[in-house]
Amino acid sequence: MVALPNSDAAAAALQVILAKVHAAAVRGDGQAASEATALLVRRPVPPRQVKRIVVAAINLNSRDFVAVAARVAVGADMPPRIRVNIAWRLAITDFAAEALAVLLADPQILPDPRFVRISNIILAEVRNRGTSASLVTEQAEALLRRLLPTETPPFVASPYGYPGNAAAKACMLGDQTIVHVAPGLPVTILTETTEAIARFERMATTAQHPKVKMLTDVFVNRTGQIWTREGRVFRAYNRPIPPQSRAAEATARELAQAALAVESHNNIFHWLVQWFPSLAWRLGDAASDMPLLIRDEAARFLHESLELGAVSSLPIESTGDAIMVRQLHLGDPRLVLLARPGLAGPLYTRIRERAASTTPAAEMRPIYISRRDTQKRPLVNEPDLEAALAERGFDILTMSSLSFAEQVARVDAATMVVGAHGAGFALLATARPGREVVEIVPSFRGDMQIRVCMANISRIVGHRHHLWLEPMPATTAGHWSVALDPFLALIDRLRAGRA
Repeated sequence: MVALPNSDAAAAALQVILAKVHAAAVRGDGQAASEATALLVRRPVPPRQVKRIVVAAINLNSRDFVAVAARVAVGADMPPRIRVNIAWRLAITDFAAEALAVLLADPQILPDPRFVRISNIILAEVRNRGTSASLVTEQAEALLRRLLPTETPPFVASPYGYPGNAAAKACMLGDQTIVHVAPGLPVTILTETTEAIARFERMATTAQHPKVKMLTDVFVNRTGQIWTREGRVFRAYNRPIPPQSRAAEATARELAQAALAVESHNNIFHWLVQWFPSLAWRLGDAASDMPLLIRDEAARFLHESLELGAVSSLPIESTGDAIMVRQLHLGDPRLVLLARPGLAGPLYTRIRERAASTTPAAEMRPIYISRRDTQKRPLVNEPDLEAALAERGFDILTMSSLSFAEQVARVDAATMVVGAHGAGFALLATARPGREVVEIVPSFRGDMQIRVCMANISRIVGHRHHLWLEPMPATTAGHWSVALDPFLALIDRLRAGRA
């Protein structure tokens, strides 16, 4: 008879090993962290601990540590959402082979729509970074070809066109983004940040004037997927067309034409600085009766922004599982196009002026955009930060408690805008040029291409934007904090005109 290990002893031994991994990661010793993590291979490590180990390995940029952390993730039992998140973290930091290995270790993930999405991300990262992992590329391509067969959309030119001078050069009205480094930030994150800023600068200054395109006889659902009755998929957003959408084809309403305004994230950033300006050709056309096609669960800010930004009232059509459109007109929702002269500026001016006329006059004061109304990326010491800023005369705002017009008016009247990275900074697009902005950014390796998006808005529309890069803990569950004293010292220097 074989004696079974004592469960209490096994749990205690696991905690000892996890403590060693954590301690090594905190002091930046990738070799020691790798050796300790190797003891966890084939052990029943809790999923969240696995994620923390992988994140720590990525942050230390240690290939040996990443390799053994991926082995732990491969062997661990975990929910699909955590497995997908781990694979995504690996994919965006140039560990494509490890990302695919983590995904393919559990057959239950294969029918999950998230598998298709992350596989597409892995493939895109391999291509974008020029990684020499040709076998990984072929594997991802083969999986996607079988799981999500899509076609290049057969676009034709729309009879509608964008406003503005197509021959004019792109215009960047703001100062160059100013980067500040919190204590302990890895140099790799600073390098990644500056490269991301420079990459956007090149893209925005060379962006060509957009065009409106058209598709005929297509179905659209609430997430913006586009397909035909014959099952040809033209836009999938890395997900299979849901069975309920295909089932809804038989009874779907039909529109002769529509402008596509289905923003799949239902997020104010993606809507206000990508999709909203992509509709400039329709929102500025008072003579047109073409309806705008939106999702049936569209957020309040979407409706309010359309009321404030369109030159005249708009016919609105909502799509749920499926709607048929004979002529679907599609704009270009790229952030870089904000730099095109005469394209988005008139829209934002209308929003700002109408918001000012429908809300009480906002006093010119510094504001802090709080994240107390969201559980995403919780800032642990935010109450202390808010108290310190309130003592300095800042108004502490939770944007979800305000109407969209009130949000626009408060940001436009702000003498300084401070906050942790979040969608509320998208409102900078509607403010008059000249705001002083200080954005606290929780910084992971691989994330900075995304995290500089708010600074890119300021650069285009005319604000002075400071990025305060705050390192995330070596092992984290998403909780983080700001280095309060040095950050407040920066705020004081800026308000005194010394920075």
